[in-house]
Amino acid sequence: MDKPDNAFNSETSSLVYTNSELDVLQELCATIIQSINVSEFLQTLIERAGQILEVKSGSIVMPDQDGYLRIKAYFGFKAENAKAYALKPNEGRGGKIFVSGKPQIFFTPQAQNTEDLDTHKIAWQEQLKYTIGAPMIDSAKKVIGVLFLNDKKSGDSFNERDLKLLENLANLAAIAVEKQSQLEELSQQKENYRQLSEKLEISINQLNSVNDKLRESNKLKDEVLSICAHDVRSPLTSIISYAELLLASSNLTDKQQRYLNHIYRSSEKINSLVQNLLVRARYLESNAPLRLESVSISKIAREAFQQTEDRLTNKKIRTTILEKWQKCIRADRFKLAQVIDNLIDNAVKFTPQEGEIRVEISPNDFNPEMITVSIINSGEGIPLEFLPKLFLRYFQVTSTKTFGGYGLGLAICKQNVEAHGGEIIAESVINEYTTFRFTLPIGKPHLITLSNNSNLIEKINVLLTKEDKWQHNYAENDKTLFDMVTNEVPTLLVIDAAVGELNLSVLISLLRKEFDIERLPIAVIGSNEPPEELLSEAIFLSDSMTFSKLLSLILEKH
Repeated sequence: MDKPDNAFNSETSSLVYTNSELDVLQELCATIIQSINVSEFLQTLIERAGQILEVKSGSIVMPDQDGYLRIKAYFGFKAENAKAYALKPNEGRGGKIFVSGKPQIFFTPQAQNTEDLDTHKIAWQEQLKYTIGAPMIDSAKKVIGVLFLNDKKSGDSFNERDLKLLENLANLAAIAVEKQSQLEELSQQKENYRQLSEKLEISINQLNSVNDKLRESNKLKDEVLSICAHDVRSPLTSIISYAELLLASSNLTDKQQRYLNHIYRSSEKINSLVQNLLVRARYLESNAPLRLESVSISKIAREAFQQTEDRLTNKKIRTTILEKWQKCIRADRFKLAQVIDNLIDNAVKFTPQEGEIRVEISPNDFNPEMITVSIINSGEGIPLEFLPKLFLRYFQVTSTKTFGGYGLGLAICKQNVEAHGGEIIAESVINEYTTFRFTLPIGKPHLITLSNNSNLIEKINVLLTKEDKWQHNYAENDKTLFDMVTNEVPTLLVIDAAVGELNLSVLISLLRKEFDIERLPIAVIGSNEPPEELLSEAIFLSDSMTFSKLLSLILEKH
């Protein structure tokens, strides 16, 4: 049955309204990230709210230092009326919402009553008829302000849809105010940390022989770093959450999608840096187990060189990666990258102009189940008496050059290598070279099969018995699979197309949010007509017979 014209027009109007709301939210999220001036943001927000609802005026009311509610941003008001606005938190419309924490729609009576003077004073001054207000509520559930919009240009009254939009914008305003407060607090903490660091340096110079006091000072430095890192994560979480919310919408233009992706990737990158800061500050307290996956040592080394490309170019340093072992190993990608990043970063620091850095990856001479990675750089070398102390926490080699840092890098390298079951050593010849060499277990490729089909599992087990290199586990349902992948990322994931509480597209999409196809290859067995959108996300096999070819291809890399 065809819909009536008025129903169609209503749906079309709602769709346009949603697109407009997304445009405003996208712009305001970008403003939160790019600007720390909360006054400018609040002015932008109230103006955009007025544009989308097509109203004549609007304002944002917040408590001042004297405790009175005052207008912090507005449009459409007479300046003298906005400046004169001052109410106690329990007075007027603003006070009513501020105390109750509930949004409201108001109607201004045309006849002026002396008893209602405080309640309707500015409404009468500005000749307002309809007003809506929504509270700004922070993460602690505390009301920190109120958003008001007044009189639609069409003359219509406000409705619940308008009120809901204003609530969303009020929440966004609260996030911006909180962000400003947190950034100011972080700035103060950084200044405190700077002052503490200066005092710490003086203390170290004066009390170099007193090791106990030195350890206590360094603990204080760790605590300050940890506080800074945690306070940065709070606003980042809000930014990432809003970006994910907007990216989930299907009504974004290509430009909006591109900008949001940029916001999301940048926020994730900053979040990763904060995580690294936390690791450096509290690495000895971390007892998180390894999350093994199949990794290429040479790829991680190339990425580490790329991160230092500018310095390598400026110093005209030659780099070489010699692969006598070209296959993948099973390791924790994050911890292993920390080791190689730190060692290459150190090599770049201490290699002279036109020097050389070489990475060698080779089978271990004494244990066929291990590999050896060597990072060698030319340069002034390390005195023999310092070599036994290199991997101690906070130890730094005295040098004619100053490079900064906390003296944690090599201690982290040792901790991460030993967590894998390997060893790390340093060798050096003065005025010739320095070598850091560590060993790692190769490990077995790991296969996980999502299936409750005993015949399929048996066929795969038969194939694997021919190769004593594979570790095989299977999950009976989606929940078990996600628990397994959280602990260890398989070399290959096999999914029985007939199994799983989730839709196949949803399951693979969830996995792809964390793992790209190179990091987690997925093979789907038994799907004769795979969805077109998944063809680039997984390998589809009609039956288990062709699976043996896939195993052979993967074993070539392990």
